[in-house]
Amino acid sequence: MVIDVSSHAGQNAPMARPVIGITANIFPAADRRFYKNKELLVCERSMVRCILEAGGTPLVLPVVEDNESVLHYGRTIDGLLLSGGADIDPSSWAGQSERWHGQPERDHFEMEVLKLVRHRRRPVLGICRGLQLLNVAFGGSLMLDIEGHNPAFHIHRSQELYCSLRHPMTVTRGSWVSELFDGETDVEINSVHHQAIDRLGEGLKALAWSDDGIIEAVHAPDDAWTRAVQWHPEWDESQPNRTLFDRFVGAAVK
Repeated sequence: MVIDVSSHAGQNAPMARPVIGITANIFPAADRRFYKNKELLVCERSMVRCILEAGGTPLVLPVVEDNESVLHYGRTIDGLLLSGGADIDPSSWAGQSERWHGQPERDHFEMEVLKLVRHRRRPVLGICRGLQLLNVAFGGSLMLDIEGHNPAFHIHRSQELYCSLRHPMTVTRGSWVSELFDGETDVEINSVHHQAIDRLGEGLKALAWSDDGIIEAVHAPDDAWTRAVQWHPEWDESQPNRTLFDRFVGAAVK
């Protein structure tokens, strides 16, 4: 990569690409070969690639507790991508669990940035955990563990199959989710999650469901572009998922 500085200054500068903030994952300290016993803040590369291919400039947002940094992120990014990762901590939505714990510091950080970005009417896209975080931010609750919540539910996460695990999804006709799939209302998606929406947050609308009734897509039907999906579009390069990123980044240009 070689950048010609002279062609990126003054009147010759190209139109700026929208800056998309991608929330980072927290990887706890572990006895790994590299970064041994060090806590990591990471972002999966496929997420970065999807934003680049859609015409955005990805900016990974590390989880911080510094108010000035949070304010800077929330006031300057053109769009927010709430990425997947560890569970939402039950304490973030008044839930209780002795078994399932998450990362409350990440929950708090993301909800504060989300609040600032939505106040500016900038677009938000939640993916997997991001959908769950959005639901909690809107006052909803979660199933701490799908199988434990109701044994009748299908398996939605398999360590062996991982992102190869797929299941049917029913979509509301005429919705933006249906438009991703060229108007189809019966489609198939990947599934890598063990938590899910229980009580839908106030101000959110569900638009798609798995064949066993798990909510798979939501949006906030106000004047801000706020959408979320339970599946992982960054792991599937099919046209519907490319279109989702295109529309998200496109909304950040306006």
